[in-house]
Amino acid sequence: IPDRAKARRLSHRVFPNGTISDTDKTIFVSTSVELRNQIPYFHNNWDMWRQGVCAEGQQKMAMDPEFAEFLDPDGSAWFPYHTQADFLFVPTKYAEKFAEAARLHLKHNVWIECAFGKIVDIIQQQLQAPIRLVRLCTGFGGLRGHWEFIQRCKSENVAVLHPFKIGDRYNEFWAHADAINFPLE
Repeated sequence: IPDRAKARRLSHRVFPNGTISDTDKTIFVSTSVELRNQIPYFHNNWDMWRQGVCAEGQQKMAMDPEFAEFLDPDGSAWFPYHTQADFLFVPTKYAEKFAEAARLHLKHNVWIECAFGKIVDIIQQQLQAPIRLVRLCTGFGGLRGHWEFIQRCKSENVAVLHPFKIGDRYNEFWAHADAINFPLE
């Protein structure tokens, strides 16, 4: 999210006893439904949140003894707001810690968009790994996957295009394939 304050408000903490709180530890609840309902600014309409594949698994994970080494000094686990999980480059020297953190998320069925932020946070905190963000040209709804989407991305200073689903638009893709590789300034 470009707005750091909004991202902080939409993040949350979980304690090993299962208690969930807002990031600042001013409101405490016992379920993710209460989190969404009782924290005024925590209004998340993203479908995966409503399906229960984020906070519910994160709550179980924070209670798992295997996760204890990843708790913050106050004993809680901070879970950042969900993010797009289309691309992530992990240097080999960080791969083992990445795999360890990813396995815990998988064990507790945390959706990838909810897991990546915490996995990266773990690598950054435990290994002092530098983080580099690049602009992703993306869109939701009808434009993604169409030639107009790629044209719009060409006019923006981006580093990565959201996946172009070739199978969905096979003929359109190949009609313009020569123009897809474009230089970025």
